[in-house]
Amino acid sequence: MIDRRKFLRASVTGAGAVALSGALPMFKAFANAPTDYKALVCVYLNGGMDGHDTIIPHDVPSYTQWSNIRRPLLEAYRAENSDSRERDNLLALSESDQGGRSFALPAELAPLHDLYEAGDLAVVANVGTLEEYITRSTLRTRRKPPRVGSHNDQSAIWLSAKPEGLADTGWGGRMLDLFASGTEAERDLFRAIGVGHDDIFLQGRRTDALRLSREGLSRVRMGQNGYWFGLPLQTMPPILTDHYRDGVVAERANLFERDLVRASRASFDVRDRIEASLNGVADLDPGFDSESVFSMQMRTTLRMIAQNADFGANRQIFMLRLGLFDTHGGQAARLLQNHTTLANALGAFQAGLRQIGLADHVTTFTASDMGRTLVTNGSGTDHGWGNHHIVMGGAVRGGRIIGDIPPPEYGHEQDFGGGRLIPTTSVDEYAASLGRWF
Repeated sequence: MIDRRKFLRASVTGAGAVALSGALPMFKAFANAPTDYKALVCVYLNGGMDGHDTIIPHDVPSYTQWSNIRRPLLEAYRAENSDSRERDNLLALSESDQGGRSFALPAELAPLHDLYEAGDLAVVANVGTLEEYITRSTLRTRRKPPRVGSHNDQSAIWLSAKPEGLADTGWGGRMLDLFASGTEAERDLFRAIGVGHDDIFLQGRRTDALRLSREGLSRVRMGQNGYWFGLPLQTMPPILTDHYRDGVVAERANLFERDLVRASRASFDVRDRIEASLNGVADLDPGFDSESVFSMQMRTTLRMIAQNADFGANRQIFMLRLGLFDTHGGQAARLLQNHTTLANALGAFQAGLRQIGLADHVTTFTASDMGRTLVTNGSGTDHGWGNHHIVMGGAVRGGRIIGDIPPPEYGHEQDFGGGRLIPTTSVDEYAASLGRWF
């Protein structure tokens, strides 16, 4: 088990409505921790990323075990003209020794490997949904989360700390509730920001998420080729195009029209404010890929953080999603592309934060529905449970693996069957550690 007393470099008391079951040794202990502005950036890897194919055993005995089990996938990588999973081409992680076992990243994750070696990125091992600590020996006597292996259920628990159907708020939104003004003050509009997606994770009792496109514009748009709630502008009701900026709400006899005009006007005003602010950002593009939707979403997140003073929010939480991790088939091609996309975008994002002097103020972390099986089904893997995640930022105690990575074999105490990992770190602990720093 992890020594959960050593997660933080610096913490503030109380993470809100998440279960404070312990803190992981994730953050540095700064003498003067940033207190004026902090942001969390949740990167959700949609579908269940294969942690076995991301944090790869590197010592010869463990790699041999892993490669024997994963031989069909290694052959698929070779068919894709990729040798990134061959042992000699893996990127070894320093300070990763666990009882003689060591670990590495595949070559596509080179930007993340650089951050790890620089001390700005840590791996958190075997995180997942838990109701209580459990092992293979105690499966019959201890409670498991409902419907392990279900995308919907596990995603709901990951993002809300509640089972599907009961998830009305997320732990990100509940953290932000602690900073809410208690009014409808404009600054509260910019605390929870979904870039490309709305999500329960950002919803609180007193917090609502603002959704931005990858260009940084709110979902309600104006312009010659703009859209209104997904409808072409020319189909927009005249009351909105003619009067949304005029003081004519009271003239509408229909109460629904009044509410629609009022809400739409506010949305357009927010959109214009964001556009004006982002247009004022100096050239800030440390290597984002303009052809990648996810990379452009990360760029928008960076630009919003750079302009945080314009929005008056000293605490912000962002959420982005990168999809296609449900790799039941074609895993080699899909994971090669996803790993490249993820690493390049996160590397550029962290470089940008250093450029604007906010690297210590922003912590980025991954989440995902679940891990995957160690055993292959031929060209892919199936649904698992626990998974390995990364936490990145200047405040992170990087260059280390936090927690224990189970061996690449079957039948050990954290094997749920087929190499599905029974988590040793709960989502609650993961969230609490991030929340305390926040």
